Amino acid sequence: MFALTMFALLDGHDRYAAARAEGVPVPWLLVTALKFWPVGIDPKKQTALVAETERMVARVPAMPTASINALYGLAHDDRPWPSRACYGRLLAGGTQRWDDEVTRRLSELGLSDEGRWLFE
Repeated sequence: MFALTMFALLDGHDRYAAARAEGVPVPWLLVTALKFWPVGIDPKKQTALVAETERMVARVPAMPTASINALYGLAHDDRPWPSRACYGRLLAGGTQRWDDEVTRRLSELGLSDEGRWLFE
């Protein structure tokens, strides 16, 4: 199980409920951590891409400039590759403990847990 495999509403609960009641689309902001993986250029792949690009440039009619630039970019792009990262940890006791803690906290606050799972 992953730490957060769903969207969580962190702020604006009243605005969210009002927008839903009015049938107004609710804007979302997705916040995620990124990890950047190093990318090495494969010399064989680079040579093949450059050769293929030059062959296509010589054709009549020539390949569009944007396509030429994209192929050269693929051949020489060594920027790190971003990917989403999750630093969450499993909760000892799993989902049952999470559910128990949320139910207990809602009870302490004098709130019902009826509408807690809006998307089930």
